Amino acid sequence: MKPEKYLKSHLDLIEQTLVCRSAVAKSLGHPVHKGTLRENFIREFVAGHIGDDLGVSSGEIFDSERIIGDPANQIDVVIYTKNFPKIRIVSEEINAFMCESVHAIIEVKSVLDEDELDKAYTVANRICSLNNEYFTQKNWRTWCYVVAFESKATLPKWGKR
Repeated sequence: MKPEKYLKSHLDLIEQTLVCRSAVAKSLGHPVHKGTLRENFIREFVAGHIGDDLGVSSGEIFDSERIIGDPANQIDVVIYTKNFPKIRIVSEEINAFMCESVHAIIEVKSVLDEDELDKAYTVANRICSLNNEYFTQKNWRTWCYVVAFESKATLPKWGKR
């Protein structure tokens, strides 16, 4: 019998836990509750698996060009550097972040269809085009992910877009 690898085994068990917790969310009647619960699952997972210098929250991301009243996207999960300033909007869970502090964003979808995939792509494009004045290197980027609990979308093949 081949021995199990620790990290793979750990992540497989975490995946099973997330699937079970997703079933709890699925049993709820209101879609907002489902979405909020699923976003919390993902935030808890990420927070439990990153270093102490990074934080996990949700909220808006802005740059130095932001004008009051400009539309902004509510990002489900923001992974940011803790030693950068942030603006607390409502509570510790909802903040506004300078784009320079953001390493990654995660959009959480209960059901991913082509329309939701297009929206996630638009959000990612908007976030990645913010004017990052601190990190001017070409290789600095904000990583953008989508986590879906169910999918009806088919991903386009690279180069066919």
